[in-house]
Amino acid sequence: MLAWSMRHRLLFAGVLLLGALASPGLAAAQGITVAVVIDAQGFLTIGESDQNAGPFDWVGVDSRISAGPRSYAVLAFASGARYRVESRTRAHVQGNTVHRLHGMVTELPAVPAFPVRQIGRGRTAAEPTDADRAALKAFADAIGTTADKDLLLLATVVHLHWGMPKEAGLYLQRARAANAPKKLVEMLQRQLPS
Repeated sequence: MLAWSMRHRLLFAGVLLLGALASPGLAAAQGITVAVVIDAQGFLTIGESDQNAGPFDWVGVDSRISAGPRSYAVLAFASGARYRVESRTRAHVQGNTVHRLHGMVTELPAVPAFPVRQIGRGRTAAEPTDADRAALKAFADAIGTTADKDLLLLATVVHLHWGMPKEAGLYLQRARAANAPKKLVEMLQRQLPS
């Protein structure tokens, strides 16, 4: 009888472990990001943090987002999907979507898909792979010579995220020429090496 109960305990522990490894919450804890905040105003929190988040903060799988009074956030997903989380809204990031828990979430026109550097599960923030470089090139080609300031700011953030300050600097110059918001341009300038 003791062997039987021990076998059941081990089986139960194995099922729990597999469930935890497959859980999106664990992915978020390991740094698996799916989206980036490309515009925000007011008070915004991501996940369990009570610190104010803002433009260029990355959002993990299974994260909760809260926008305070007179606040909003625009998220761009690696898939290209974009959402705006309105004032006094709580939402849940799941897959490539933002699900409203309370308040209002608006789907916006998509942007080109972009690669996200994943940290965790044995991967480090090392050099991009050939596949990463190809995905970054496809993203840059999709942006082309647009004057869309939101897209140029997103391109700057993505290239900074991949440790490519030269490319990020070029997009930042174009964003500045397209009259991107001064506050966002200044935040990006601080990210670039001098």
